[in-house]
Amino acid sequence: MSKKRIDILNGSVYAVLLGLSWPTVVSNFLQTIYNITDAFWLGKLGKVELAAPTVAFPIIFVFISLSSGFSIAASALVSQHTGARQKSMAE
Repeated sequence: MSKKRIDILNGSVYAVLLGLSWPTVVSNFLQTIYNITDAFWLGKLGKVELAAPTVAFPIIFVFISLSSGFSIAASALVSQHTGARQKSMAE
């Protein structure tokens, strides 16, 4: 399998953005399809059953946001130390 490198410094900005963002776009699309399907089937069960995930979602979203934030921050720190050739700090 060949490795394709995306040159983020030279070339089309749109191609770079598309190349870097497509996994997130696909993930969000699949999550939306899941939520619509979930709402459809829970709506057939009743109002209370449909409301339960709606009430729980903000709580779940807080935990997802915190974990994503820590993950992004750690990735940025590792990248910064790797770029500065500080291997011990990157590990």
